[in-house]
Amino acid sequence: MPVSFTDFNPNEDHSFIEEADELLRNFLAQDNSQRLTVSAYVYQNCMDFLDAIGYDDADDAMWKMKQPEEVWQFVKFTGLYVSREPYEDKGVYLQLLCDCDWEQEHGLQLVYNKQGKLVRVSAQDGHIIG
Repeated sequence: MPVSFTDFNPNEDHSFIEEADELLRNFLAQDNSQRLTVSAYVYQNCMDFLDAIGYDDADDAMWKMKQPEEVWQFVKFTGLYVSREPYEDKGVYLQLLCDCDWEQEHGLQLVYNKQGKLVRVSAQDGHIIG
């Protein structure tokens, strides 16, 4: 899985690589049970979006999901990015970007902090933290 470092200037940000390494170690150290807990948040994102747009026959399979883990059949991984949040806390974050069937225009992003904790599930809106 390729990892892209974005908005990184090695002449200005001397601790970025060290912080990115820590972040990736923590993220990759998660076991399956930790990863599956994310399912509930992704499922909720899907249901919130579907509720907002209303029922459509094309979305029927998503409406019929019985378990949060089923949401992954409607998600496709597209990229993994590590970058420093430029405005608020200036922390290093991992963005797992995905296409998803319910939000075809903006997709889905899962954002993890340096400790490997999920901190945001949202559409890809150009922001690391909301």
